[in-house]
Amino acid sequence: MNTYVSSALGILSLRVETNFLRELHLGDAPKTWEPAPIPPEIRHWLDVYFSGKIPPSARTLPLAPEGTAFQKLIWEILLDIPYGQVVTYGSVAKEAARRLGRSSMSSQAVGQAVGANPIPLLIPCHRVLASGGKIGGFSCGIALKKKLLALEKINLF
Repeated sequence: MNTYVSSALGILSLRVETNFLRELHLGDAPKTWEPAPIPPEIRHWLDVYFSGKIPPSARTLPLAPEGTAFQKLIWEILLDIPYGQVVTYGSVAKEAARRLGRSSMSSQAVGQAVGANPIPLLIPCHRVLASGGKIGGFSCGIALKKKLLALEKINLF
């Protein structure tokens, strides 16, 4: 089911299949999409998040992002980033290397996996920064990344 909901930052387009969230995008919903119910725990999470409060762990949500095994590993690591905190691509790379039993991992490969995250916000790729605290990229745009960080009271600027 493809649907959309309004949020404090605009329209969120969601692809839900068998009660699992597969994708989330910020922006206009395609004209053929209709507002439809979304899993209540996703709706609750979004309501809490956009109210400026700390939502429950996204690990409790019915998320089913589609991606490669490596991408899914990186997204699992992102789920461990606490609300209101940031990490670097390098620290995510170190954790990925540890989980894979390797001595190191490319931050660039991690960055590509972070950028391919199909469920931003809930899988918090906006909390990943470049080295030195630089904002880095974001699939929904840098302006939105800054708004999300500000919503979480992360002041980098």
